[in-house]
Amino acid sequence: MRDDHRVGEALRARLPLRLELVPDWEDVLARAGVSRDGAGAATNGGRSRPDRRARSVRRRPRLSRRLLLAATLVLALLLSAPAWSGVGYEWVVHLVSGEPPKPIKEQLQRLDQGGPVGMGEHPLIDKTGKVYERQTSRGPVSIWLTPTKSGGYCANLVTPQPGRRSGPSSGGCFPAQLRRPIEVSASGMGTDFSAVYLSGRVTAKITRLAVRYVNGGSEQVPIQDGFFVAAVDPVRTLELTDHPHELVGYDANGHVVDRESLDDLFRFGSFGSDRPPVADITRERKAETVPLRGGSAALYLSPSRLGGSCARVNAGDTAWSWSCADPARLPAALRLQLTRVPDRSAAGFAILVHGVARTGAEVVFRYADGARAVVPLFEQNFLVVLPHERWQAGRRLIEIDARTPAGVQLRVPIAHGGDAFYTGGADRAPQHAVVQITNPPDLPIVAKVETRGEHGQKIVFFVKRQTATHWYQVLIVDGKPIAGEDLQWFPNPDGSPGNAIGFEGIPVLSPDGTSDLSLLVGNLRGTARSARVLYGDGSSQPLELTRPTAAIGGGITGFFVYEVTQSRRNRKPMRFDALDAGGRVVGRTKIPLEVRS
Repeated sequence: MRDDHRVGEALRARLPLRLELVPDWEDVLARAGVSRDGAGAATNGGRSRPDRRARSVRRRPRLSRRLLLAATLVLALLLSAPAWSGVGYEWVVHLVSGEPPKPIKEQLQRLDQGGPVGMGEHPLIDKTGKVYERQTSRGPVSIWLTPTKSGGYCANLVTPQPGRRSGPSSGGCFPAQLRRPIEVSASGMGTDFSAVYLSGRVTAKITRLAVRYVNGGSEQVPIQDGFFVAAVDPVRTLELTDHPHELVGYDANGHVVDRESLDDLFRFGSFGSDRPPVADITRERKAETVPLRGGSAALYLSPSRLGGSCARVNAGDTAWSWSCADPARLPAALRLQLTRVPDRSAAGFAILVHGVARTGAEVVFRYADGARAVVPLFEQNFLVVLPHERWQAGRRLIEIDARTPAGVQLRVPIAHGGDAFYTGGADRAPQHAVVQITNPPDLPIVAKVETRGEHGQKIVFFVKRQTATHWYQVLIVDGKPIAGEDLQWFPNPDGSPGNAIGFEGIPVLSPDGTSDLSLLVGNLRGTARSARVLYGDGSSQPLELTRPTAAIGGGITGFFVYEVTQSRRNRKPMRFDALDAGGRVVGRTKIPLEVRS
């Protein structure tokens, strides 16, 4: 028999109970302020569908969401909301035991900083507890749950991290109410075969959960108190590889309660159509052309300022893909993408396979009938159109290998058990990113920077006061607003002011690539009164600063706009230093390679 009194005391210690506790588990959760099919881990801030083109995470005073891609949208964390379920009181034991990792506490402490007034989550950090923990094929995973004053919950998924111990990989806040019987999100999505984790929550009726793959395989996913985490084999994560197809939830009698499709989580066809800022398109050349019915597709290569090359796949008048890589430094032996582009065949589309292999590796296609083909490479990049005769069951592409003389370095299984990829028409054409910039009129300007770019552009950066506690910053180039956002500065978790100097990278791309701008826009705070940039050749240069004409929150004392011109790029800018009135360094910020390139 369970000790209901002891459970009640544990709950009272962690969550505010509204009514007296009763032995029934549904009432235990409900009267603890928790819906039985309500709260759980999330990775998307409450979005029910993944946003594959969301902006990257803000990092101020480090790099902001516009690092490198001001004109493009970046593949985002795919977030959603998990839930309560399970039997017994194990959830109580997990919640009242264990100390959350320090990075989770720090994230929670920063959660509401800089947010709009009245829209904060107000997490109850001291009530954070662990609700899920298990070993997976890739290492230990856990979910930590935090109630909020608003009545919802915030959750953080902790997974193994490359080259170091486990750490938070995704997190978000959400209402308690479960919207579907199975709610799932994915973290770690990408095209370099990085680890992917499916996490979420299920309704109370679901006692067993399985993930099914497109080629028919399946795995059981353990449920703990209504939460689940599944580690996906990295080579299964691309669209035409053997990716997870659906989650199936069963009740205690083995009946299917719900099926949740996962196909949309693994589609990358329309991502990356905008030119990366590091691509030098003034030196672009055509490397390969493949025939299509009524046209052709082409692979274009241009040097990347980070090393290696940038590849553009074009069909018709559409750039279907842009990617940049240094083959010598690929994190996996192969990067690939499969795209369905329109043509005049009976199916209405052609299937393109394109990507890049690590230096020294060859790419081999293997088919279901035993045939194999070595793919031609151009600076380790490739573009192949899959012949229509290879669309038929029994003759389809089943795997792609990256081989070296030492053997197979990476083997990617390709989905061939169903017809979904070979029917249904072409992929939706990629759309250029639309960036809407708000420039609030009739607001007092409290700081303004005016300068000229390397190619003669007129650059204006100013900060406006919105309210007594909020400011807005705008960057304008040749009269056109390029970037606009709320001015924010996140203090350190311990309450100290944070770094004395911070910046964000904002590239401004010209149509032909001949007059691109690479701007670093930043500010000083606290005791900092001046700043300098240090170069890899040992030299340094003072930054030109503009002082605010009125006090600005966070103790900001100056603003700057620094352009990474070609001459400065040759000197390799390494970091910014903030100096006090006596010339002492009171803060420094490293300039990452991708920004100074």
